[in-house]
Amino acid sequence: MMEVIQKAQELGAALADSQELDMLNMAQDALYDDADARLLMNSYQQKQQALQGLQSNGANRDEMAHALTELRGMAEQMQQNNLIATYMKAQQSFNDMMRQVNSILRFCITGETDEECGDCASCSACGGHDHEGHQH
Repeated sequence: MMEVIQKAQELGAALADSQELDMLNMAQDALYDDADARLLMNSYQQKQQALQGLQSNGANRDEMAHALTELRGMAEQMQQNNLIATYMKAQQSFNDMMRQVNSILRFCITGETDEECGDCASCSACGGHDHEGHQH
């Protein structure tokens, strides 16, 4: 078990030292240092929560359509903000890396790959295996 713990610590250290996490942290710092970007992100999150509340309370179609239109408009504003766009791209890159790490772990443990993996010859998520477990 100690070897597993050691490998987990090594993985954690590698993730902490990754360029993806560095980029995410820098983008997050820049975002939080900008009051306008922070306000836009907070407003978007509040609108998103309000929309979820409408959905769970069975709001009528007009209310839902209006809330969704507002949310889409805010999403466009966020995409036009360079700090937010950079943060979202960095977040996506980090999430993609974590999904790939999890896919590799899943394959190593179970021999199963993600359904979305598709072309195993072009990705390392499943170690270059086809979906029947044969080496490429």
